[in-house]
Amino acid sequence: MACLQKLRQDVAMLESLFPKEHERFQVLSASVDEITVQFINPQNKPIVVTANVLENYPHVAPIWFSECDDSTVTAILQSLTEAEAPCYILLQTHELVSRLCSYYNVTIPTELISIGPVGDERDEGMESDDDYILMEEETTSRKDAGDEEVSHREQHLTGAAAGSVTATDRLMKELKDIYRSDHFKNGVYSVELVMDSLYEWHIALFESMIMLNWFTSCSSFEPPFVRLVSPTITNGFVLGGGAICMELLTRQGWSSAYSIESLILQIAATLVKGKARINFSVKGQYTLARAQHAFSLLVQTHAKSGWFTPPQADG
Repeated sequence: MACLQKLRQDVAMLESLFPKEHERFQVLSASVDEITVQFINPQNKPIVVTANVLENYPHVAPIWFSECDDSTVTAILQSLTEAEAPCYILLQTHELVSRLCSYYNVTIPTELISIGPVGDERDEGMESDDDYILMEEETTSRKDAGDEEVSHREQHLTGAAAGSVTATDRLMKELKDIYRSDHFKNGVYSVELVMDSLYEWHIALFESMIMLNWFTSCSSFEPPFVRLVSPTITNGFVLGGGAICMELLTRQGWSSAYSIESLILQIAATLVKGKARINFSVKGQYTLARAQHAFSLLVQTHAKSGWFTPPQADG
């Protein structure tokens, strides 16, 4: 509770120091779950960055991401996400702005002094070019490691995905079970196969209020990749791009014993438990690429820190 109160105070401080009118760095929206900021580069082009705050903050760093395709910006955000505890939002914001100002060779905002570490000097903690190169190499190696999975997702998008006979038989059985289930008949959720493919589903929850895009794996031993399509939601354990923060959706937490319906209902319960709210002020839909990136960072973070297990009373 004390950590939550401190986080609220820190978020409020960021909003007061960096309003939307600030010439260099602006807080666009902020809550204890997600903070979206904007850095204005020398060409007056905004770089929008989002930080998803996890349950075990500040013992685990927020997940930082952006749709900016600059490799150095990506490396900076990657290092913030992988930072060692404690990872307070003020100090991480200080590092973010400092390093972006250094990279773009612009003056650091004077407001940054208010949120820096005690005894901090403006260039303290700046990374050398070698550090940036190392981070870029690390990012590239991780990208290469995920190429196979990305290729698999692209096959789904083009309708070319094909699994083993065993996987296809399993999915056919799952679909038949769903059509026979009371939850499906009573409209708790609905299912539509994309291009009649067993390997990509659109699932609507809560009378079609929430749409999920569901890539089923070609193997029952691999978890499906599930992302929110619409609407834009705050809280509810929904990350940037629509990725969903659930151990059940990772290789570590997945079991081939789970049925698709049980997983659909678990996702619905997670959204309710996380107090998901529709954000009507945000326009546009989530994207697959952003969801994959956010989920990849989530998996890396929890691989180091483990997953938070709520008390039994919380379900």
